[in-house]
This record gives sequence, C-alpha cells and structure tokens, in this order.
Amino acid sequence: MRKRLLFALITISTCFAIFTSCNEQPHEHLFDEWVTIKQADCYETGLQKSICECGKLDFRELEKLPHTEAIYEAIEPTCTSIGLTEGKYCSVCNTVLVTQTPIAAKEHTPVTDAAVAPTCTSIGLTEGKHCSVCSTVLVAQTPVAAKGHTAVIDAAVAPTCTSIGLTEGNHCSACNTVLVAQTAVAPQGHKYSQDIVSGKNLKSLPTCTEAAIYYEICACGARSGNTFANGSINRENHTSTVIVHEYAEKD
Repeated sequence: MRKRLLFALITISTCFAIFTSCNEQPHEHLFDEWVTIKQADCYETGLQKSICECGKLDFRELEKLPHTEAIYEAIEPTCTSIGLTEGKYCSVCNTVLVTQTPIAAKEHTPVTDAAVAPTCTSIGLTEGKHCSVCSTVLVAQTPVAAKGHTAVIDAAVAPTCTSIGLTEGNHCSACNTVLVAQTAVAPQGHKYSQDIVSGKNLKSLPTCTEAAIYYEICACGARSGNTFANGSINRENHTSTVIVHEYAEKD
C-alpha cells in the first residue's frame, strides 16, 4: 500500500513538472540537493527528491539497509524439555535470519533410592529410583508395614527380707521397648522365729543347770538380739568339788 501511494506521488509530481515545463522555454535543469522524504530501512527502500528552479522534480531510490543482527541464545536440552540451537534475527524488523532448530531432550540419569527396612514401630520403603539431574521420580518407593513388637518375658524377682523384688513384665526383643513395665515389690523385712535351732543361731551350749541358749533367727539367716532356751540341761556336765576341812590339833 505504501509503495502504491509513493508511486502515485511520483507520477503526479512528474506530470505536473512536465506540464509546467511545456509552457516554458527549454533549459538545462539545475536541481537542488537531494532531500530524503522516506528513510530506507532493512525491509523497505527509501526515497529522495530534488527540485529544479523551474519546478521539475527528480526522485531517486535509496537501497535497503542491512539487517541489524541479534542473537537468539541456544537453549540446552534437559531431561524433560527439548533444547534449541543458536539463531539470529534483525533487532529492527524482527526478521528471522537464522532459524533455531530443536534439540531432542536428554535421557534421565537414574540413581537408586535405597530401600528402608521397617522396624517395630515405623514403616519401611521399597527400593526406588529418581533422576539425579531433574529429580523426577522414575520408580516410586512404596511403604512397607511396620513389623510390630516381639514380646519376651522379664521374669518376676521375689523380694527378700532386705531387697526389693519386681513383678513380671515384658519387652520387645528387637527394639527393647518396654511393653509391660516391672514394678517394685517392697522388701519383706526379717521374720524372726524360735522354730529354727541350729549351730547358726546357737549362743551357748547347755550346762548342768541351763538348757542351750539360741538367738531368734530369720529364714534368711539373720539373727535377732533376742534369745531363747531350747532343750534340756546337761546333768552329766556336773563338776564335783571336794571340800577339805582342816581341823586344828588340841594340845
């Protein structure tokens, strides 16, 4: 459209100049300096005009300007998207000078996600894989149910006279988690008795006048400060004593 208008303008101007010159005496045209009426650019030619004092116009075309190159940067392909080669375009008119061509996407780089063994209380995971470059999951890890506890008995401990005992409990043999806690049982305390008679609680042997003396004793062997007599006297243990009377002679 612009070229048509320009052509019409040139045609009208030329006809006007010819018509004017026909009414004047022939002479050698002296044109002024060229005046640019349309700048050339990289996609259209330009136009200049010059005019003689007689009114005749002359026109000349200006060549197109060269494109102003700019770079389309190359794009590296990834595991999930294509890349592009470097391209070029004109920064003035945006004409593509060198077309970018696609580069195929790269393959994933798989690495192993190690399996996680389940425990008594926590789930595990199967082995999986993911891409070490883009982190895309290639093989998803799936949950493995927790094992549950393996109970073993913690035997009861009977209390003694002086030490505490424990009730029966249980714990997990795999993770040592206490499942049933053992509770303390208070010491029984000594229970002294006169029913036990032995060398352990003998205080003194029987004499000819007294039976044997024993300490009260607990089943654990602890002796009380209290004593008791047990058994009979030992009459065979008498010791004879000879009393000698001395008499004085009379004169």
